[in-house]
Amino acid sequence: MASGAYIFCPNGTVPIKTDGQVLLTVLRGPILDEVHQQINSWIYQITRVYKGKDYVENEFIVNVEDDSKELSVLVDRSIGGSSIKDEQIELMLHRNIMRNISLKFEQIEGKYYIKIDPQGEGARWRRTFGQEIYSPLLVFTEQAGGNWANSHVAKFSAMDSTYSLPDNVAMLTFQELENGSVLRFAHLYEVLHCILTFGCYRSGRGQGAQGSFSFSES
Repeated sequence: MASGAYIFCPNGTVPIKTDGQVLLTVLRGPILDEVHQQINSWIYQITRVYKGKDYVENEFIVNVEDDSKELSVLVDRSIGGSSIKDEQIELMLHRNIMRNISLKFEQIEGKYYIKIDPQGEGARWRRTFGQEIYSPLLVFTEQAGGNWANSHVAKFSAMDSTYSLPDNVAMLTFQELENGSVLRFAHLYEVLHCILTFGCYRSGRGQGAQGSFSFSES
């Protein structure tokens, strides 16, 4: 029997109010016809009908913003969420069960990270802290920890010890290949805050800089 982990039993409906009369903008073309509607200040809808097709495509844009604050929630797994009423947020809990007969669910466990920021400043925390929880640095070995440390370089820095990468730069790949090495970096923010230049060095071999990298506005 399939699991009944997800049950949706709304106890009512909340109609969406429009900002007066909804005006239509109709665009006609040889491939498709479009109808644009601004439902209210935070809902925009586009309906498309393609020539020769037996279906309708509906595209909607929902953008609810507060004038002063924004709420960020980082989750530990993919979940659904909604905001049915103002000042409320609903997140679906995932119950990992195989079957359910009497609608009695087993214990669940989860972890959320919640933060309130001034309007427009939440992305910095979401992307920087999200890098720590979604892409942690993990190392695995088949040897015991002490044996591995004795036969490998356990500590390494490709930069000066007094320098650290800014929060907007994350290292994606650091891999040694047959004919060289691959070093990839990513810029986490949409807007660059500074121009960054740094060099990489071989550890303990005294061969100096092997290359330099820079991030600059295009």
